[in-house]
Amino acid sequence: VLSAIQTQILVPENILYTVEQALAIIEQNRAEPRDTSADQIRLVAIESELDNLVGQVAKLGHLDAFSRAIERLESEKLEIDERLRSSATPIEYSPKRLRQLVTDRVSDLKATFAGDPTGIRNALKELLRGRRMSVGPDPERGFKVEGLFEWDLEAGAAQSPIYGSENGRLASVVAGTGFEPATSGL
Repeated sequence: VLSAIQTQILVPENILYTVEQALAIIEQNRAEPRDTSADQIRLVAIESELDNLVGQVAKLGHLDAFSRAIERLESEKLEIDERLRSSATPIEYSPKRLRQLVTDRVSDLKATFAGDPTGIRNALKELLRGRRMSVGPDPERGFKVEGLFEWDLEAGAAQSPIYGSENGRLASVVAGTGFEPATSGL
């Protein structure tokens, strides 16, 4: 199974293909016109609520309830502003940098798989994130490995979930009898 993972999944071209497909899906979803009228209406309402709260603070003085309400509205306003801004901003990446990043991370993970059994088991556990991997028969290749792996490509070895950290952005790879484009789980 480990040999199949290393030779069929942990190949820079396969990982790069998955990341590029994921980026294309994200770009396609972002390119579709999105109705922002509800966000725009909510922003106007938030401004009005903030003005009312500031007026109340001026009349009644500082109260914790007003502070919490203002903080909540300011936070909601920032979230809406970010959502409106991010829907209009294209994803920028360098194909050359992406290829180098994938090559480096594949090399890191292969080194982990070449290590001790406990490290390999921990790496697989982190890649699977509580999901199961199954091995079954395949008439062409003898067997197939199926599972969904999640892997932080942006973090270095010290920060990646494969090496023990709990945070990070994830890329998903689906592998069965061959390499399939990642269309779910991203």
